Amino acid sequence: MITLSNASVLAVLPGTVAARTAIEVIGETAQLSVPPFHGPAMPWLKDKCVISQGGTAEFKGATHFRLECTPGVIQLTRDCWQNKCRYFIVGGSKT
Repeated sequence: MITLSNASVLAVLPGTVAARTAIEVIGETAQLSVPPFHGPAMPWLKDKCVISQGGTAEFKGATHFRLECTPGVIQLTRDCWQNKCRYFIVGGSKT
């Protein structure tokens, strides 16, 4: 269970991801927007999310994550260098 910045509680099931990584990914995702219309990602983080790692990353050194939440699916990429990471959402689809 993760408490988000809007005080809502989200059940997170770390499918193929360590719990610490899952918490970090969810926290970063809550601050981003979902293409193509760039609405906030926070409304997508409701009820329950399953997070998995894998799939095709957009470039060398990137890690791809898939968040399957009750409202929809978010595809996210993490790019790290020198102990700093940036996250960006590469796609999303409502269920």
